[in-house]
Amino acid sequence: MEQGDHDGDAGSLVRDLAERHRAIDAARLMLPFADVLVTVPGQGRPLYEPYIPFVGPAYRPGGVLVLATAQNLAQFGRTGDTPNWRLSTGLPDAPLHRLYRVGNRTVSRVLESAEVVCENVAMQPFEDGVLPALAGLWMAAAGEDPPRDLDAVAALISATNFYKHSLRTPSGADLNPEEPSFRNRLSAYRDLTLHTFAGPEVEILRPGAILAFRGVPEALRGHAPSGCRWRTINDPSWIKQGMSGVATAPSGSWFRRAQDPRIPMAIRDLVEAYLGQLRSPYSAGKREATRVYLLVNYLEFESSIE
Repeated sequence: MEQGDHDGDAGSLVRDLAERHRAIDAARLMLPFADVLVTVPGQGRPLYEPYIPFVGPAYRPGGVLVLATAQNLAQFGRTGDTPNWRLSTGLPDAPLHRLYRVGNRTVSRVLESAEVVCENVAMQPFEDGVLPALAGLWMAAAGEDPPRDLDAVAALISATNFYKHSLRTPSGADLNPEEPSFRNRLSAYRDLTLHTFAGPEVEILRPGAILAFRGVPEALRGHAPSGCRWRTINDPSWIKQGMSGVATAPSGSWFRRAQDPRIPMAIRDLVEAYLGQLRSPYSAGKREATRVYLLVNYLEFESSIE
């Protein structure tokens, strides 16, 4: 079956994505960045091979794609994060499907059962429930009736990171592609990622809306279908990193915007329903800041759709 010769069900999309990635010689392409690339000891090849996006079992072309920026993984992470998973599961493509934390199940079984929970997706803000909550609010702003259950929202969407490889400094610390020390090489790395990995993924998924973290280049829009909406969002991790006071200060613009009387009560109720399902600290110590963050994003979604 040729790519695109199907109705876009999740299983077919996953197969197309996997076939596209298998055809890429990632080790050769990443040679210019070998000095900062986390590699297999003694082999010189990327320890963390490129991976395909998470595709919810109910996702269809025209749905929501959420794009985070980068994901660096510890060399000896939990099961499912390293090539050792390939050995423990007997699945040759386990690293390729790394965003699916399926344990002893297969991705095909997840897709066939149409069951997914936020914690089974190996992206921290997705596991925490914040990315599905944002996707649900986007659906509401677009006039849809989103599920109130975040696991049900997760089943409807796709998500991934723009940058696919783990980078580190010479001292062994995580290296975010946006850090100043990498700035003189960022353009080449970004272009490689755009044209080899992220761009083709978007072409296969054919989303109707992309919610992208700051740092994801807007040039990616050129790979999206005509009419696909693009919205830049703030990484919710800033709420964890001591910036929650910015959102909750009564004199601040974020707090004031969250009090906007034009926000329908149904949306405020939906936000409360989502807050109750988020992981701590979003649902506990940072609950008020997260409420403000979600409400302000809803306002921005609504204004960008109008």
